[in-house]
Amino acid sequence: MPALNPIASLSPEYFPGLETLWRIGRAQQCFLLGENKYSRQSFQNRTKIRNADGWQWLTVPLESGEFGRNINEMIPSHPREWKTRHMKGLQYNYSTSPYYEYFIEEISDIILTEHRTLADLTCATTIWCVRAIGLDTEMNDGDLADPSVSLDMDAAAEYEHPSYRQNFPDFIPGMSVLDVLFNHGPEAKRIILQR
Repeated sequence: MPALNPIASLSPEYFPGLETLWRIGRAQQCFLLGENKYSRQSFQNRTKIRNADGWQWLTVPLESGEFGRNINEMIPSHPREWKTRHMKGLQYNYSTSPYYEYFIEEISDIILTEHRTLADLTCATTIWCVRAIGLDTEMNDGDLADPSVSLDMDAAAEYEHPSYRQNFPDFIPGMSVLDVLFNHGPEAKRIILQR
């Protein structure tokens, strides 16, 4: 694993993928930038989970007319509908995995809590994931005082996605960290950091 970086800065994501957690794990301190612009094809308001057919998106819908704004200005819409759908998706696809019961209550608390903005929600899910896998990185959900000091975002190109046991046959990379947590629990950190 490459040497640690002193500071990382990145947009928070909705239950981020392994690459993002790997980048955070390489830093001593990480700033989650709520003032970053929303990007439609990003993981800022969606995540991927395994299912019997391959994988599916869990997407947080946003109020119309919000596109092009910062994520700390974006408002999740139809909360009852998407929260119910996300909880059912996790239950249906992971309830038989070894560590589902261990994590689902805290995940449920995050999903069912009312978050005023997309940044509030994604900071909560990113920070929870960092803590759940046991990373030592100091997390800050505020803006970086010196934004010129940040982890090279191209570092993700160095990341070699690990293979691990999933809840369905035929390994598929690129899932949310929830996939590793539900299936491997305390081994998630070793799997993600590859050490």
